[in-house]
Amino acid sequence: MAQTRKIKQPWEDVVQHFFTLWLALIVIVVGVAGYYVLRAPYREWRALARSQRLETQLVKYQAQFVTVQQEVSAWRTLAAQRGNQPDLMLPSTDDLPNLLAQLEAVTSTAGFRLAAVSIGEAAATTRAVSKVAAPAGVRPLPLSISVTGGSYAKLKELLAAYHRSWRVLTVDSFGVGGDSSYRLQMTAFYYAR
Repeated sequence: MAQTRKIKQPWEDVVQHFFTLWLALIVIVVGVAGYYVLRAPYREWRALARSQRLETQLVKYQAQFVTVQQEVSAWRTLAAQRGNQPDLMLPSTDDLPNLLAQLEAVTSTAGFRLAAVSIGEAAATTRAVSKVAAPAGVRPLPLSISVTGGSYAKLKELLAAYHRSWRVLTVDSFGVGGDSSYRLQMTAFYYAR
């Protein structure tokens, strides 16, 4: 009986000896091909996500632009009524009635309630000294106000509203109390002539 001998092909030896190398080569080829196949959809997905973020920012900036336009319109109307008098921002006296009305309006517009207002010592001293001729110049009017209602997030809007108000105001400090109440130390200014 004649034995048939299987003749080994030269490439079989190479495959047996370098099986791991061939396997690694196949994995690399599949990985590179997968990268090029998935790269375009991934880029489209990132571009879509970025465009959605930009659309959200655009809507936010458009809303801010509308608010600024309304403020400019209100300023022009008020300036036309007052004849462009600088007394609107820096009155010649402490003008407490108008200051209190403005504080109340700004506070309620921001969604808060003005609970208390106290005028600091410098204002009382200024009133007592005002009978004697004092040099002209900008005078501070320290205020301490308490507001209630609104959330902490709304507090940022309230501070921005005070910043945008007609009268020159600075918020020196604020404290957070319980029951959605906040205490603000502010300074209003007037120009003594």
